[in-house]
Amino acid sequence: MVSRRARVAVAVVVLVLGALVAVSLAQQRALAAERTHVTDRLDDASCLSGWGVDEGTATREVSVTGAGVAGLAVTVRVPYAYTRPLGNETLHADAAAAATYRVSVTGAHRMAGDSIDPC
Repeated sequence: MVSRRARVAVAVVVLVLGALVAVSLAQQRALAAERTHVTDRLDDASCLSGWGVDEGTATREVSVTGAGVAGLAVTVRVPYAYTRPLGNETLHADAAAAATYRVSVTGAHRMAGDSIDPC
């Protein structure tokens, strides 16, 4: 027979593992959503001669900064780089977009973040 103490220990382990999976999944969803956001903005910028997401010297970052009944608050930083004509020269730029997402079981919603307008 399994003791009550053993059942409680197993329940705690399951809860902790579930929370870790939820945090990891929320971070992945927020990063994917911000990559899509940056991609859409750069793709719409007609002045650019080239661009890429997850490129440049900036580092990608993600962290859970809060939790509530509406979901987890996740801050992300996604690097990107682009080139565009500038007079007789070519401008090579790299940057990073920072944003905060509310991630729930239904998806990731961008609550706040940097505006991306390279033109």
